[in-house]
Amino acid sequence: DTLALTQSRSRARTERRAFAMAWYRTMQMAQMKRITMASKESDELHRISLRFVVAAAESAFTRSLSGKLAKSVCFLCICGSVCMGVFLTTVCWDTDCHGDEDEYRIFLYCRAVDMSVISFVLLVGALMAVQHNWHILNDVTVELITLVGCCLVVVCAPLTEFGYMSAFVGYVPHEGHIHSDDAWLLMFIDCIVTGSHMLLPMRWCMLWPLEIVAVLVYPIVSIWSDQQYGYPVAKVLTLFLLVILSASGKRQAELREREAFSNVLAERTLRALSEFELEQHRGRTASSPANLPAEEACAASLRSGGTGGTGGTGGTG
Repeated sequence: DTLALTQSRSRARTERRAFAMAWYRTMQMAQMKRITMASKESDELHRISLRFVVAAAESAFTRSLSGKLAKSVCFLCICGSVCMGVFLTTVCWDTDCHGDEDEYRIFLYCRAVDMSVISFVLLVGALMAVQHNWHILNDVTVELITLVGCCLVVVCAPLTEFGYMSAFVGYVPHEGHIHSDDAWLLMFIDCIVTGSHMLLPMRWCMLWPLEIVAVLVYPIVSIWSDQQYGYPVAKVLTLFLLVILSASGKRQAELREREAFSNVLAERTLRALSEFELEQHRGRTASSPANLPAEEACAASLRSGGTGGTGGTGGTG
């Protein structure tokens, strides 16, 4: 009776373990299938925006750029503020409009816009420094703040030029004014676009509004102010070409970066599959007859002992 009870308990325990192992393997297989499908889909990109089809892969890629973005924006804000401060000091030193009261007033307006832009840039830099240390914002918010900051700087740039500020306040400067040149404005817009595309680790799908603003600001302001600067069509076409080149370079660089990120995801998926197969192999080894529980081993030894004793008695008789 004790032997039969032990065998029944061992058989029930083995069946329960086999059922639990089969259920566990089925769940792991389903999970591995989902991981494999997600890995295959994570390699797919939208043709226009270059975003991953899988939202989880896109979120992971954005998270990988967020920390570097905050640090880069903080560094560029500091460098840009220093450069604008040097520019402002040079302009104030070389100005010659102190004799005319109206021109001097417009000159002060332009410098006030300069100071406002510098203050705004420093504020964004301080916010990014806080974000880099304490992570108070999510990843997409950091990109949006950077994008809005660049767009505002580009929009405010024409108001720092004497001729456009004069048109804004309704003043007509005299013929041959020394400030009647907007070449530096085009260079400034191009610096913002090139710096944001080449130095900031942002996704290209977040930068296209800046490209549109950079291309449209100069012709809109030129037509609205009716300023007679030399070669306006050539300047607009040159600025458009520079923006297109920056956008194309950014797309190509991000495409290579996303391909490298997809390779990392594929390697992690292969590792998960290898660990799953190893776990299956261990499960099959654990359920083999060589690894029976102690009760079954005891029952087997009792059966072999009883059989041997009977054989021995029969032989003696």
